[in-house]
Amino acid sequence: TYFLRLTAVNVDGSVSSPSSSFRRSSLRTPSQITWTPFATTNFTYPLMSGSTFTNLPLSATSSSSGLGVIFQVSPQGAQIVSGSGSSQAVQFNAPGTYTITAVSGGNSVYDSAPSISQQVTVARGSLEVQVADPTWGNMIRRPYGQPNPSLPGVGFFGNAGPTDIDGSSGFLGGLIGVNGAPGYTTTATLMSPPGVYPITLTPGNLSHAKYDFTFSTNAVLVVTAPTINFNWGGLSQTFNPSGLLPATVSTDPAGLNAT
Repeated sequence: TYFLRLTAVNVDGSVSSPSSSFRRSSLRTPSQITWTPFATTNFTYPLMSGSTFTNLPLSATSSSSGLGVIFQVSPQGAQIVSGSGSSQAVQFNAPGTYTITAVSGGNSVYDSAPSISQQVTVARGSLEVQVADPTWGNMIRRPYGQPNPSLPGVGFFGNAGPTDIDGSSGFLGGLIGVNGAPGYTTTATLMSPPGVYPITLTPGNLSHAKYDFTFSTNAVLVVTAPTINFNWGGLSQTFNPSGLLPATVSTDPAGLNAT
């Protein structure tokens, strides 16, 4: 802070009028940031493959001082990174509420510009869980008379929405950071005849720090026809007046009708 006093002095050195004083916080020129914040402040966490995160570009900025503008973001869970060319972007590593601040410093000529801040909320993303058998896709197959198997594998599918940060969609397959696994129910029982049965995926203990899950309803369980081994007995038959004695037949698995 500076205190200035102005005094008019005559040529003979005498003071011609009372002095006056005023205070100014700086002798430097004020500066101002020009930044157009985001039109939308609520986003959905992006669909990502592997560990690649998508960046949200920050709009062009300037300062009346010409000293440039930098961005800061808090709390942890996001960071400022370089965008295309000399631009900057904010990288969200987790859902949450963040404050992005534009800052421009000063020098011997210009004051630091007043900062501009904007709050942005990034919601948890949503992925659909789908059955993903390596061979049969959305089908689970098992032979007749065998227990229903565990899920052979699942994949994750995302549909882009208007507030998705990167606007991407598609089938991810594997997803880093998944905990637990889903389950399923079906109307097929151990002795259900060969055919196609619906599957209902269930959450099980599936969880993720950044995504919520919905579950596909288009999967099926296919019970395949068994391979029957016939074990014949009593093939040496003796004729009697009432006819031939019948042969005996057993099946594997047991319980099948053989004629």
